[in-house]
Amino acid sequence: MPHSYEHINRTERERIAIMISGGSSDESIATALGRHRTTIWRERRRNSTSGRYFPGLAHANAERLRHMARRPRKLRTGPAVAAVKAGLRAAWSPDQISGRGRYENREVPSRMTIYRWIYEDQTHMKYLRGPDRASRQRRQKHQRIHDRVMIDDRPRVVSERMRVGDWESDTVRGPMKSKACVATHVDRKSRYLVAGLLEERTGKQMNVQAIRDLRGLPVHTLTVDNGMEFGSFKKLESALKAEVYFAHEKCPWERALNENTNGLLRWFFPKGIDFAEVSPAQLRRAVGLLNNRPRRVLGYRTPKEVMDECLLQL
Repeated sequence: MPHSYEHINRTERERIAIMISGGSSDESIATALGRHRTTIWRERRRNSTSGRYFPGLAHANAERLRHMARRPRKLRTGPAVAAVKAGLRAAWSPDQISGRGRYENREVPSRMTIYRWIYEDQTHMKYLRGPDRASRQRRQKHQRIHDRVMIDDRPRVVSERMRVGDWESDTVRGPMKSKACVATHVDRKSRYLVAGLLEERTGKQMNVQAIRDLRGLPVHTLTVDNGMEFGSFKKLESALKAEVYFAHEKCPWERALNENTNGLLRWFFPKGIDFAEVSPAQLRRAVGLLNNRPRRVLGYRTPKEVMDECLLQL
């Protein structure tokens, strides 16, 4: 009767090697040893070296794996705890600590064991915070946008696209290492684009750019996302004599026109480009091409033609 609950011993491994060299199959080896054929298959798969089975090396490898399997599931004291704490202090994640230990053939707990150890004692929670994470969270707490009016309260006329002057606004960013970006504003009716370069994404710079670039154009409303570049929206409302409405977080479809137009702008400025290296002339050229591009939704008129026509009627 098969006795799979017993580990394969050195004598059996020597017989396995002899039978393999004689061309025996896993099933015939299993029958001769009184084992299940999958036991033999696993033994050859785990303990072969460069595709060949050597009984001495196979036994040594099996003993090593058995020793690793007996490591305790819980972290209490000793080298394992010290190694985990050292990794966490170095801003490593539990997965990185566990994976690096396996890479270096050290006895380390699994990532889930490390997480359980952290959650069991709240004093260890600090290790889940990356460098300066707490200070970033404190800064964000004081930078939240207050007194927002959400898109749900936006007038129905804006959704109907019956007038020019209802804009959707956002920023197009470059690589994370760069603060420079492009502020974009798209009119919902005409699809007319206005864009300007910002040295950094701040409320002050956004307001200066928007006031300058929207001067002379009708502005009734702006629908924006929740980025901190719109944190000074009250001053923007006062300067433009318009209402600012905020889309819900993680709902880009509520500003679908702006998202689509930003995608078109990416034709000229692909992801990864540093906008600090883009000149105002280059941006004006791209915006001009988009505003003079026929759009099927406009009956193949261009956004500039629709905007000019609406301005003449005002």
